[in-house]
Parts: sequence; structure tokens; C-alpha cells
Amino acid sequence: MKQQNKLKLLLPALAVGMLSACVNSGSSSDSGSDSGNSGGGNILSDAIPGVYISQTSTMPLTGAGGQSFYLSVSNDTDKSVSLASVSATSAGKTTSSGTKTDYYNAAGCHALGPKQSCLIEVTPQKTASNFVLNTSFKDANGKAYDSHQLVQFGDVASVSGFKVTNNNLQVVKKSSQSFQVAIPFVLDNDYTSLTVKSNIPTLQQNLLCNSNSYSKNSSCTAILTLPGGDYLDKIVISGTEKSMLKQSIHKHALNSNSANAALASVMLGASSGSVANIIHNGYNLQLTTGSTKSFDLLNTGLADTKITAITPSSTSSVTIKQASSTCAIGTTLTSNGSYCTLALDTTVTKNNANANVKISFEDGSYKIVNLVEIAANPAPGLSITPNGNLLNTSIAGGSQNLTITIQNNGNTPMNDIAFGHLPNGFTLRAYDPSNGVTCKTDGTQSLAKNDSCTVVVNYKPTTETSLKYVDFYVTAQYADTKTGNPVSYTDNTTFEYSANNNQATLSLSVNSVNQQFGSSNPVTFATINANNTDYIESTFTLTNTGSDIAAEVKFDTTPLIAQPSVSIVSNDCSNVNLTAGSSCSVTVKYGPVQAANATSISDVIVPVSYRKNTLSDTDVSSNNLYLNFSSVVSAIITPVNTPVLPDPATTPGLTQPTPGVNTYDLIMTPTNPVTIKYTYKNTGSETARNFNVDITTAGGNLGMLVDSSSNDHCPTGIEKRDLAVGETCELTLQYIDSAYLAAFGGVNLVVYRPGYSYTDTLTKVNVVPADTTTPTTLNSINWATVQSSDATGVAGAVRLTFDLSNYNSTIVPATIADGAVTVTLPKLATQGFTATSNTCVIASPDTSCSIDLTYNTAIPATTHYISWSAAPANGSATPLTGTATVTTP
Repeated sequence: MKQQNKLKLLLPALAVGMLSACVNSGSSSDSGSDSGNSGGGNILSDAIPGVYISQTSTMPLTGAGGQSFYLSVSNDTDKSVSLASVSATSAGKTTSSGTKTDYYNAAGCHALGPKQSCLIEVTPQKTASNFVLNTSFKDANGKAYDSHQLVQFGDVASVSGFKVTNNNLQVVKKSSQSFQVAIPFVLDNDYTSLTVKSNIPTLQQNLLCNSNSYSKNSSCTAILTLPGGDYLDKIVISGTEKSMLKQSIHKHALNSNSANAALASVMLGASSGSVANIIHNGYNLQLTTGSTKSFDLLNTGLADTKITAITPSSTSSVTIKQASSTCAIGTTLTSNGSYCTLALDTTVTKNNANANVKISFEDGSYKIVNLVEIAANPAPGLSITPNGNLLNTSIAGGSQNLTITIQNNGNTPMNDIAFGHLPNGFTLRAYDPSNGVTCKTDGTQSLAKNDSCTVVVNYKPTTETSLKYVDFYVTAQYADTKTGNPVSYTDNTTFEYSANNNQATLSLSVNSVNQQFGSSNPVTFATINANNTDYIESTFTLTNTGSDIAAEVKFDTTPLIAQPSVSIVSNDCSNVNLTAGSSCSVTVKYGPVQAANATSISDVIVPVSYRKNTLSDTDVSSNNLYLNFSSVVSAIITPVNTPVLPDPATTPGLTQPTPGVNTYDLIMTPTNPVTIKYTYKNTGSETARNFNVDITTAGGNLGMLVDSSSNDHCPTGIEKRDLAVGETCELTLQYIDSAYLAAFGGVNLVVYRPGYSYTDTLTKVNVVPADTTTPTTLNSINWATVQSSDATGVAGAVRLTFDLSNYNSTIVPATIADGAVTVTLPKLATQGFTATSNTCVIASPDTSCSIDLTYNTAIPATTHYISWSAAPANGSATPLTGTATVTTP
């Protein structure tokens, strides 16, 4: 018998006594046409053992509560598995998840042994709907076994006393594996018994009816386990009708060759080879303009396939919403229940239309899904939103703009948008996208759904006005979806406005003293001495003394920085807004000026600008400030920053590690002091009176002596003297104070050229700080290293050993050979120890010596710190000092 790709449901009519219904598992019944191989359900394959949900046909709608349909889940593997997750999805989105939901109850499927099955209870629905049931089981090794099955609910016609259909069911051709089908049906009469028969012997079958009742409207599920193979099968549902008089025992005849169409049996056919089979739930999908709808494509075949094209009908307005779809060109749908979701929309704007979408696959098959395009009823709407208001607009030369956004918030295009009349003082600015006017103002503006544009209303008042409102009207046209004729639309908004005479006013002060703008009120800086040192700073403060914000306040420093010796220390008056009562300031510095550049600078014009309020059209106000500067040559002290430094060749114990760098190392030798000399000269044109060098600013004055023996020495301390023009004095600093060395043993110094002060008739008191840019560094280093080892007493005796290293015999005149090094314990008597001699000598060729100590064994067990000093026997060097650690048990 030749297999058919399309099998129709032909069930016998209601007869007296026994009722029968036959279910065919051929291809799915689509709204529209398709081409390719038939088949359906969750196809099993020898090559992929797994856990599978049984095939099932459309579940009839039922209005009765407490009803259930069932799906079987079979474990085709040789391993025990546990339920990991179960969920229901629709159009690719999860609608529910968990073991028990409003859609299903999988509580009986927590675990399955090898080759075991379980039941999932499905809740009937009252309206046509669908979802994809997804299960995932895992074995002990964590391997997942996933399965999917399309569950559909529909209005199924009654045939021979049963509401049943035969879509999405198919024989599995693989002969070595069994498969399961679940046939849901509803009883359309009262019965005393039901039977389900298959022309092919079943491996197992189960008939489940609610509460084991066969009364009318009861929901039942026939679950059959069939062998795989290439065959045709007849599945017959039979019932004995219950009458008020008796129970009929007549059997209903089945005859596959009968000419009576009502008696033709239905075959469960096999697929013709391992092919893909695509079923879907998009029958007569209704698309409404602007509303995305989705449906699922499910591969229930034996082979994988790939989508090669998705083509809406050429005369339709159907669009593919790819961002909401998982179906796309190139999407692979694997066998055993893989699915994807296709989302569609329509742009139809007039009347309703029939359309379709064709999905083509790489095996040459295709699906054509019928669609219904429904033009949305026109719901015109314009959102008119003022972005602010026009309150407190100043009449002081200003105006204010208000941006209004026009948005199409309806579902139909709005055309020929026009804007109403405005009162005096208001202007609708012309179309100018670069300045924020994106709406055409000539009555030709159109807006598609959700699109928007903006207009700008300008308000330039001439008189003060209290709070008022303006009605802003907008008109448009849209097309009627039935006739295409234009329909008028009008909407409006209101916005607030008011006007006042508030304005900002700027006042000026210089160094906290009020100052007027203008050429008749110049600001003259005090005259400075052109000595390349002196300078003067003045701070200019701008204060808003008005009643509104001073906008874009600018103190233009460009003319100032163009002047010699003039610079800007700080400026926070650069395009700032000043609220009423607030201030900003600019600090200007004049100097230092070299003697050769002494001059006068007059009438430097500095513009100060601002707007009297923050309104964009307010004119800029400007005032000019006039500045004068002058410098002269008077008494000028010019110090020589490079000092006269000591010569290492003539000073014993002194080295300069890096030639040209003012850093010296020296061994502490009080009898050979190191000196640094600085020179100060009056290079000005007037006597520098009361000249004094502040030695405390030299930095390294601790341990430093000032040599005041010469007649031309510079005055320090409380000394002072006059330096005539051209006269010089010397400051001699002597390193190191021997009394300081005896107390502290040495110090590292960083010495600066000290600062100074003097007076003259022009600039009065002049104070110049120390020059810290060219310091001289003096580092004390030791002439040798002496270390004492820790010692522990035994029976009242202990020996201290001292080691000598790093002996600098080339710098210190005395060497070990000349007179050795003597180590002394100067405080032994007060530290609880005695010795035959409290000294020892390290003489060549030895590099160490020892001192034996004794102590009373009654002293406490503790740690003692014994002071020591070491000095060369010949030569002059500051002694090295330290402590030796002795532990008494």
C-alpha cells in the first residue's frame, strides 16, 4: 500500500450501540499548504538514546473542571535519570516553570530507571492555545537528556461520539526501538466501557479517563507503546453506549475497503525515511498593525534541517521582527523536538487582508503559514509637551525661548501638521534644525507613529506682566483606514509666562577697596624696584549687586598678559554666572622687573563683560577697566648665588663625590673647619640702608659658625650696616662647631644662600627670601667603622670584642701603623662592671681588640648596655661611639 503524505481524519458516524473513532498519525493539518515529508511527534533514533516525551495530537477544549490529559515520558537509556527541570514556553518565552504549574503536573516524574516511563498530567484549556513542554533529565554523571513537545488545545469536532483528531502522530520507522503516542479525546456521549485497539499489536497500552468515569464530556488519554517499523496501523477507539433502556452490545464494523466514506478506517503511517518534519502553531495567525505576534516551528522528524528562506507573501504588508525571533535564515532545527520562534508584524493601514509567510528548508520542503492582516483602527494622537516655561522674562533687553515637543503617540501617521496663532510679544521661530526647530512650520510637517519634532516659541516682552497662560494649538490630518479619506485632528497645550524688570549689576573693588570703571578712574599699581626680585599683586573683585543672575561674566586678561612683567596669578571670572550677591576675583601680578627694563605702562584697557540675566537673547553689557604700572631702579642688592666653596685638595677629610655638584662628604675634624662664602653687592642707584643677612634662613645653621673677623663681613643677627652703591660684603659660614660635634658627633647639612633685608627711599622696606634653588650639601661620614659583638657573662666574667673596618687612612692623617685605634669604656664604673684596664688598642696587623670585665654574680639576670668610644691615637678625628650588649645569667 502506497504511503500518503497527507492523511485525513475519517471517522464513522454515530451508530446504534457501539461507537468508534480512528486516529491517524500522519502529518500535521495546517491552515495553508506545505510541501515535504509528513511526520510528527518526538521521533526516536537508534543513534541517540535519550528521555522522550510521547507524541500527542491536539487536545480538545473542555469547559468542565477537574479534567486532565496525559503525556508519557520514557527513559530510552540504560541509566537511571532524575528530573532537573521542566517548563512551558510559548513563542520562545517561558510562561511557567517548576514541577507543578497551572499548565501541567510532573510530580510523578522525579526519577526514572532504565527503560521506565512516567506520566505528566496536562490541564485542559477552555480556549484555543498552545505551548511547548520542555523537560531535562540528568544521569549520575551529570549528562543531560532534553526533550520538547508541542501541546496544542483546539476546538475539535465530534466524530462518532468522540472529540478526537489525528494530527502530529507518526510511526517511528526505526525497528529496534519502541515509541509512545498519547491520544487525547473527549467523550461526546455516556458510555459503560471503552476500548482502544491497534491493528499492530501494542507493546503496552493504558487508557486514562478522569475518575474512571465514561460519562459525557469526560477527558481521556489513550497511551500506546508501539514497536518501530515501516508499517501502516489502524488505531480504533470504541465505546458501548449507555441508554436508558439497555446497553447495546453491537459492534461497529471497520472496513478499509468500504465504499462508504463514513466507514473508512484511518491509518497510522510511517515516514518515508529519516527526514525532518516541521510542525507549527501559527495557523491563521492574526496580525494587527504595530503589534508583534509570534509562533513556534518544531522539528519532530528523524533528521536535522536548516531554514534557507523566510518569505512573506509579495502583496502583504507583513514584516519579520528579527530582534524578537529565534528563527532566521541559517537557523538549524535538530531532530527530536528542536524548535525556534518567528515573530511577525504588519504595516497594513487600510482594510484587512489575507497573507502568508513561506519558510523554506534545505531539504527542499517548505511550510506556508496562513496569516490575517488586520489594520488597526485609527487612534490619532499628538503629545504636545512644553519643555519648561517663559516665567520671569526680563524686559531689560532680553527674551526667552521655549521648546515644545510634538510627538505622534497614536497608531496612525499624522500629516499636514500646523501651529496656531500666538499673542503679541510671542514669535514662532522658523524651521531651523541647527537651532532646535525640527518641525516644519509651513503646514507640511508629517509624523509617523512615535516620531517627534520640536518647535521654538520666543518671548520678548516690553512691559512687566504677572503670571499668565498661552493656549498653543496644533492641527493635523490622518487617513481613515477604511476609505483612505483624510480626517482632521486638533489638540492643544498651555504654557506659563511672565515678565519683570530684574537685572544684574556688577560692581568692582581692588584689594577690597571700591573702584569705578572708566578712563577717569584708573587703577595704578604701586611702583616697584626694578631689582629682578620685587613684585606686587592686586586682587580685582567683581560682585553682582543686582536682582538677577549676571550671566557669562568675563574679566578679559588678554591685554594684561601682553604687557611685560605682568602675569595672572588666578582668574575665576572667566565666563561664569554670578547669582545676586555673589562674587568672583582676578589676581594680577606685576614684577619682578630687571633694572634694564624699568619703565612705566599706562592705560592698559581691560574689558569686563556680562549679560544682565541668563536669557539667551539678552544683550552683552561691557565696561572697561584702566590699569597703570611702573618700576624704577633704586637700591638693589645683587647676591652671588654661587658660593665660594671649600677645596677638597686643601681641606683634610673633605671629598666631592661628583665634580660640579655642590655635595661634599667630610670626616668630622674640628681642627680643620670647612667654610662657605656668599657675596652681596649693591648694584642699584641708591644706598641700601639697614642691610642685614638673616642667617636663620641658611637652612643648615645648626652646627654652623659665622666668621665675622673681616672688616667687610655681612651683618647678621642684630647687626646692620649701609651698603653704598657698588659696595660688597661677604658672609662666611664655618663648618663645624667643635662644641656641637662634641655633643652630637656630627650632622648632615643642606645650606642655602641666606635671605636679607634693607630699606631705601623709594620702595621702603625690602625683604628678600633665601635662595633655595642652589643648595650646598655637606654630609658627615665616619673615618672608620667600629662594631662590638654581643656577649654573655659566665661565673662573673665576660669579654667584649671590638672589630675595626672601613678605616679611611687616606683622609685621616693617622693610620693604624702610625698609632693604632684606642677603644675606651668611659662609664664602666657606673655600669656595674670592673676591668683591669678599660681600654684596648687595635694596632696593625690586628683588626680587633678585647676588654675583659668582671661583675658581682649577685646582680640581676638582665641585659646591660656598656658605652664605648673609639678614636685614632694620632691625628684629629671625632671619636666614634656606641654601646656593647652584655647579658648576665
